[in-house]
Amino acid sequence: MKGRMQMNHHEKVTAVAKVFCRLIREELGDKMQDVVARNKGESAQGVCHTHDYCDANMVMASAMRTVGIPLDEQEIWNSSWDIAKAAEFKEVEQASA
Repeated sequence: MKGRMQMNHHEKVTAVAKVFCRLIREELGDKMQDVVARNKGESAQGVCHTHDYCDANMVMASAMRTVGIPLDEQEIWNSSWDIAKAAEFKEVEQASA
């Protein structure tokens, strides 16, 4: 996605979330069902059970690099993760503004 015209914040978040969903599904395969079930039952805010099976931060870093977003853009990182998690790591159509 690098080299495309300038994206606004909302478009960046959505693009990263989409790539992250694809990459984490590829990384975890059949374990995704367990991740989604554990996330649904998790009461602690900010916990994501993708970390139970892989270094999910590395997967997110790869998604950020794929979209061309610097890794220090923590708000984009966090918002993209929240959107992906809320979508149960399935296809993200459009993030809410």
